[in-house]
Amino acid sequence: MNVINISSAIIADEYGRILLLHRSDDQYTHWELPGAIVYDEQQAEDDETTEQACLRGLYNALEVRAKIGAELGSSQIEVGDNLYHYHWFQVTVVMGELTITDSDTYDDLDYFDIEDMPSLAMSDDVLELYPKLYSGDIVVQSGGSDV
Repeated sequence: MNVINISSAIIADEYGRILLLHRSDDQYTHWELPGAIVYDEQQAEDDETTEQACLRGLYNALEVRAKIGAELGSSQIEVGDNLYHYHWFQVTVVMGELTITDSDTYDDLDYFDIEDMPSLAMSDDVLELYPKLYSGDIVVQSGGSDV
């Protein structure tokens, strides 16, 4: 079984709404958290940490610099021959503005109230996160920007 680690940034605005990116490419059309697959030694010179992958994914999609806060939680799901292990980090933007720079992959970004998320087409990552947010098992701090 292939283990795929995915690290995602959870950014909340001053109202506690969660930032999601709308992915619209050849493979997917859904709302997802900014983030990235964690590189292993076969994909990079050194193993990448989940924190580094989170910041890399955020920079590649939005060209913002950020700092990692707490790891808020994790989850895993099995899909076919793959075991996806999701890691969620509270992130604060410290430099730059939230603007889509990877327009081949994303066509929109927005903040959503937790209660509104079920009406969205969500990625597997967000589908795993949503019940934890809704139940209060994962609590996100408001105000994800220092800029």
